[in-house]
This record gives sequence, structure tokens and C-alpha cells, in this order.
Amino acid sequence: MSSLQQALGLKINPPVFWISAALTAAFVLFGALFAETAQELFGAVQGAIARHLSWFYYASMTFFLLFCAWLAISRHGKVRLGADGERPEYGYVSWFAMLFSAGMGIGVLFWSVAEPVTHYMSPPQGAGSTPAAARQAMEITLLHWGLHGWAVYVIVGLALAYFSFRKGMPLTLRSALAPLLGKYIEGPLGHAVDIFAVIGTMFGVATTLGMGSQQVNAGLQHLLGFESSTALQLVLILVITLFATISVVSGLDRGIRRLSELNIGLSFLLLLYVLFTGPTTHALRTFAEGTGSYLLLLVKQGFWSGTGGGDITWQGNWTLFYWGWWIAWSPFVGMFVARISRGRTIREFILGVLFVPTAVTCLWFSIFGGIALRRVQEGDAALMSAVKDNFAVAIYVFFDGLPLSGLISVLGVFVVVTFFVTSSDSASLVIDYLSAGGEEDAPVRQRVFWATSEGAVAAVLLMAGGLAPMRSFQVATGVPLCVILLLMCYAIVRALRQEGREPPGG
Repeated sequence: MSSLQQALGLKINPPVFWISAALTAAFVLFGALFAETAQELFGAVQGAIARHLSWFYYASMTFFLLFCAWLAISRHGKVRLGADGERPEYGYVSWFAMLFSAGMGIGVLFWSVAEPVTHYMSPPQGAGSTPAAARQAMEITLLHWGLHGWAVYVIVGLALAYFSFRKGMPLTLRSALAPLLGKYIEGPLGHAVDIFAVIGTMFGVATTLGMGSQQVNAGLQHLLGFESSTALQLVLILVITLFATISVVSGLDRGIRRLSELNIGLSFLLLLYVLFTGPTTHALRTFAEGTGSYLLLLVKQGFWSGTGGGDITWQGNWTLFYWGWWIAWSPFVGMFVARISRGRTIREFILGVLFVPTAVTCLWFSIFGGIALRRVQEGDAALMSAVKDNFAVAIYVFFDGLPLSGLISVLGVFVVVTFFVTSSDSASLVIDYLSAGGEEDAPVRQRVFWATSEGAVAAVLLMAGGLAPMRSFQVATGVPLCVILLLMCYAIVRALRQEGREPPGG
């Protein structure tokens, strides 16, 4: 341990911690001081990826889903993520609550109305504002938020849980590549993998925090007439980062778990209210029909890359961005999912992580998006205008069409805030694991450092107008991370085959 590390009372992996902190600062300064250049650079990178590597993204995402399905039904499904006979640390309610809160976050409210209506008005194929466009809008939305994305989290979470809890390795991303890296896992290659994971997590969460502050600001503007301003959004980031810091200091059991359970409870309360005060039958029909169409077209949609028609620019701005977003978040969510899943079998892990959140997502978007589409089709000019002008405001204009709209909007703001906090505190915990070499009992000050860093990064990028280039940055970082995920699949299979012809289970 270095004298500086000793003096500061830190438990860190020095190369990962210091290089990650330095690169974070460098990216933030670049985005803040040269915002226009950053936007042009990352935008050009995103455009090049859309033109030349979209096929790689689409093929990889569908492969991850098929890999998960094969592994779940294979004989390896009986293997426990821990010692033989070990039982799960958390019950199903707590497990599902933490899964949903960490993996979905602010996006489910931000996009639940805005995305289906946007695709309805401007679909990638065919004419807009038609019944066919409405069906296509739901199919595309469910594609972006469904099984493909959660399969990415399964890959990372499964690899980390297996190698850490069953093989006794540190809970870091490099451990998932142990069968491939061998002795080099402790060298520069291993450090590079963990550093990449820290940077991807930091900017993925910071971008989401910026988006969340805009939605909370939009809610306060809609409810109380507050001006939509960068200054107010910075105050919101400061306040909510403080709450996230308190939560992460409280620990996984007392802070993050309880907040996640509160978050999921409020979310379902909001969901049920919208369902039963809106056109209930229409919403349920949308859920059945939309989910069915999505499942029937799953493989076709998963491989669509625009060669047979469609707008390649649209695809780069939407589907390609989503794939990059899911992959950029995968080290963070995957590690968090692994941390809360010790003791479950591989089959139980895959089925739980893949299908339960996806089912909730399909229900959520079908209810919110289905009702919003019906209102737009019936001529709701205010909702159409809100979606065109400001995505963040759309959900509150949607609430205006429900009874007790003011109260529901307040609940919506509160749900966004709790999503905001659970995303930040979970990410801080994960980054601390990565930068500390898998240490789970690292000093609390390290988690506080990363929690405040996330808020600082979001604030600086927001002031500089840098959220847009960071969205493009996520698409770019997704390419090498996608390669790492493919290597993880090989590492998982290779390790499981060494378990023996009849793997132990319980």
C-alpha cells in the first residue's frame, strides 16, 4: 500500500482508481471547454458506427438473447451462483425491486409517453399518424426496452456472479475474463477492462442524471410555474446527489434495498392508477396485442439494419443509441445484479433477470404508451405538441388527462426522484467495487467520492450543454464493450464445461 493511499485511508486498486478518476476529469473538461467540438466529434463517431457497424450491434444483441435462452434450458442451468446448497441472500420481492430500480431507472417515465407517440408521428418505415404507424410504434418501443437489453445485463451479471461467488474471485469485470486472460488478469489488460467499465458507468449514469434533472424541472414547471433553467437543474442534481450519498453511506441493506422497495411500490401505484382511471380495456388490449406482435417479430426486429428500407439516420438516433446505452450500462447494472443474486441457480437467475423486468416493462409501456397513442389519435393537440417540443414535459401533459392530475404529477415527480437516487447510489457502489479491486468493505468515503463525482460530472456537462455529445459517446463506448461481452460468453461456456458432465445443483 502506497504512503498516499495509507495517509488517505483508502482501499483501492491504484491503477484503476487513479486512472479512472483522471480520465473522468479529462472527459469532463473536454466536454465543458470544447462542447461544440465534442458534439461534432462524438456525433461523427456515432454516424460512422451507424453506417458501418450497425450490423455488428444488431447481430451481437440478438446473439446475447439466444445465448441466454440456450444457457437457461441447458444442463448448466442447475449450477448455483455460489457454493452448492447455498440459498439466495434476498427474497423475491427485494430482488425484483432492486433489479427494476437499478436496470430501468428514470427512462421508464421519461420515455413511456414520448417514445411511442414520437414513433407514431415519425415512424422509420411508412407514413406517420396511421393505424399501422401506431402498431409499429409499440413494437419498436418494446424492442428498445425489452428482452434484448436485459439479455446484456444477464451476460455481465451471470459472468461476475459465477466467477466471484462460485470461483472465489474478486467482484470486478476482469474476473469474468479469467479463463481468457489467465495470469494477465492482474496486469495492464485486467486494469484496462475495469477502467473501461468505470468510465462507461460514470458517463452512462451522469447522462441519465442530467436527463432526470430535466424531467424533475419540467414537472416543477408544469405544476408550480418554475422556470425551466440550467440553474434549477443544477440545484436538483445537487439535492438528489446528496440523497444518493446518504443512501450509499447507509449500505446495500438499509439504504439501497429499502429505497428500491419504496420506488417499486410507488411505481406500481402510479401504474395501477393510470390503468384504472384511463381506458382500462384499451390499455390491456394494447398490452396483449403489442406484446404478442413484439414477440412474433422479435428476431426480425432484432436483426433489422435498414438494408431493406427505412431511415438509417432514424436508426442511429434511436435503436443504435439504445443498444449503446444498454451496453454502456451493463458493467454497472450487471455487477449490481450479480451482487444481489448470490445463491440463485443459473436458470433462476436468467429467467428472473430476463423475463420479470421485461414483463413489467411491456405492461408499463403498453399502459402509458397505449393510452397516449389513443389520445393522440383522437386529436389531443396538447400532448402532440408536448412530445414535439420537450420530451421531459410529455408525461405531465399526459397526467393532465387523468382525474386528480395535480396529485398524480406530484407522485410522478417523486417517482422520478427515487429512480434518480437509486440509479446514482447503485452506480456509486459498483464503481467503488471496480476501483477497489472487488473490496466490499472499502471505506465509506470512497463511495461518497464516487457519488459526488457522478453529480459533478452531470452538472458540468449540463452547464456546458454536453449531454448530447455524451449520448453519442455512449454509442461509441458500446463497441469495445460489446466485444468484451462476447468474450464473456465464451468464458462462461468454457468455465461451465470444466464443472463436469453433470454440474452440481440444488
